[in-house]
Amino acid sequence: MGSNQTGTPSPQQLLDTINAIYEVALTPDHYEAFAEQWDAYIAQVDPIADDGVDLHEHFEKALTILDRLHTVFLDEPDAQLLVDSEIGPAAIIEASGDVIASNIGWQHGIAQTSSTLWDICSELDDRERLRSVVMSLHDIAEPRTGFIQLTLCDGSTTGVAIRRLFSPHGEAPSRYLVRMTRTLWSDDIGRLIAAEFKLTDAELALLRRMTIGDRFSDVAEETGRSVETLKTQARSIYRKMLASSREDAVRIALQFHLVLVGRSPKTSAPNVGAGQGMVTLPDGSRLGWTQKGAADGTAILFLHGMAVGHGFTKRFTDELANHNLKAICIDRPGYGRSDPYRDWRKSVEHWSSMVPALLDALDLKKVTVVTHTTGVLYGCVAAANFPDRINGVCALAGGVPISDLSMLADYPTQVRIMSRTAHMSPTALRFFLGSSTVFYRSEKGRRRIIERAYGHSLSDTKAIATTEIRQLLIEGLDMIAHNGFDGFVGDGLRIFGDWSEIVERMRVPLQYVIGEEDPVCPLIWAQSFAQKYKHTQVTPIAGAGQLLHHTQPELVAEIIADFVERTTLKQLES
Repeated sequence: MGSNQTGTPSPQQLLDTINAIYEVALTPDHYEAFAEQWDAYIAQVDPIADDGVDLHEHFEKALTILDRLHTVFLDEPDAQLLVDSEIGPAAIIEASGDVIASNIGWQHGIAQTSSTLWDICSELDDRERLRSVVMSLHDIAEPRTGFIQLTLCDGSTTGVAIRRLFSPHGEAPSRYLVRMTRTLWSDDIGRLIAAEFKLTDAELALLRRMTIGDRFSDVAEETGRSVETLKTQARSIYRKMLASSREDAVRIALQFHLVLVGRSPKTSAPNVGAGQGMVTLPDGSRLGWTQKGAADGTAILFLHGMAVGHGFTKRFTDELANHNLKAICIDRPGYGRSDPYRDWRKSVEHWSSMVPALLDALDLKKVTVVTHTTGVLYGCVAAANFPDRINGVCALAGGVPISDLSMLADYPTQVRIMSRTAHMSPTALRFFLGSSTVFYRSEKGRRRIIERAYGHSLSDTKAIATTEIRQLLIEGLDMIAHNGFDGFVGDGLRIFGDWSEIVERMRVPLQYVIGEEDPVCPLIWAQSFAQKYKHTQVTPIAGAGQLLHHTQPELVAEIIADFVERTTLKQLES
């Protein structure tokens, strides 16, 4: 297991892998067995070849099962908060159709006097179709969201998406989130559809015309193309979208619009306590921040990683204050109190567009960035694109670009699987991380994930035995399980690939601080990577692992303070 030599899995291995995918979707307690089987399988295939693509349909179906059985609701216990986060008209109903919560758009624009979902339409046939969609969502083999077009009592036509909401423990009554939209086509969502299904520009243009109701004869007359040519192109669209007909393809396109346009990219009512705040950027997205260390000290921008978060031990916080450093810790998009990305596949690009406005809002003309683990990617993006605003990047336990899959022989199983899966398919990665996230919502799962992630070095093993550090790790896991899944998956999709071109564009120092015992960010690969670039250096920490700022706070704080001083002086001199 874990070999980096590609080959051809046997038919039995393929069957065992498919079975493992569905087993973990149904019962997340099987996650560890699934991870072992998936690691054995994926090590034998070329992640970007057809071998992996054959599993795409299974991952899609299994993700539907996992999502509908084990995620979504009751992590958000307040139904009113859930519907208030929707842009368009939205309500939550019970299986009886009774409306138990609705937002202003629903109350004023859709159903002023309706007490049940069925009351929004006057035609008996439409009411029965609505009931049929709701009832279909009891079957886990059905799509996780039902979609229908119908005529409302005022005579207008609207699209309706109904999504079953599940309790992780199966204790709550069945509830459904109902969204409505009159938007037939958005160019922004069209581009997402094209990227998702790999449609050409011509195919996307034809899908748009079909979606807004134009006939092939209308399109042929306007474009000069034959109807038969358009029908051939349409069949290519259906094949790529896994649609059985024109109606099916249009339904999928409209469902994309309803789900993606209808959801506000915001978390609900973020809490702000002492030493915390929120920044609202020009595009309306919000980022949470927490300040630690010296209140009036030299500011550093701290970017957390995938799982540990920005929780600091008291010793490390005190050491920052002793060195007159003020850490402004950002809840990166998709985590904690910050709003998620519109598209988690574009996390790096979206982050880059935020940096100048974020620094302006925090009144930081220039700043040194300190990162932990995967935060290094986002620190380097900021430095590469805005060298006039960033003094340098100090990467604690920072990962390096994985330019060759043979490097993975020196990484632990979890990283190896994530990297190979990310190379294969975003859907496969989302399923793998989704099953692990559901697994570690349980006490057993948390314990096993923490042990697997931090049990490979003596230093980290001792650290996770302490109450304070273990609690910080649990808070980091909660940040993903409740608010940060899209950020988590977006990180996994990008950090374990080859992003060396970002470092190549940097014109400011990049300082890696790596524990000699760190298995997740191996020192040998950090040193090898640093040799390629004059502006990149590595400082090894003896007797430390991935949790080095928790276990050796005095030394790490001193290294950060020295880096801040050097990079600040260098910028002043230049």
